[in-house]
Amino acid sequence: MNRLAIIVLNWNGSDDAIECVDSLIKQTLKPTIVIVDNNSSDNSVAVFEEYISSHKKEKIILLKNSDNLGFAGGINTGLIYALKNNFEYIGVLNP
Repeated sequence: MNRLAIIVLNWNGSDDAIECVDSLIKQTLKPTIVIVDNNSSDNSVAVFEEYISSHKKEKIILLKNSDNLGFAGGINTGLIYALKNNFEYIGVLNP
């Protein structure tokens, strides 16, 4: 059973989001990290894809919104994913 999903919301701030993810993967409790990109206009998605490919042993999911849905809408994208995948606990971070 999946236990903990941490949603990390991003919009044009991949450096901060990656720093946040780096911190999460160093924790003893290993969550599934759900990065939600809120239709960034910079190279955030490419940065995340490269990061994920170099951290294959970590549980990191990238979700890409086709529009900037704002804070609540972006978080809802991650919440829908987490609920559909039966996570028992869900945390939200906005680095």
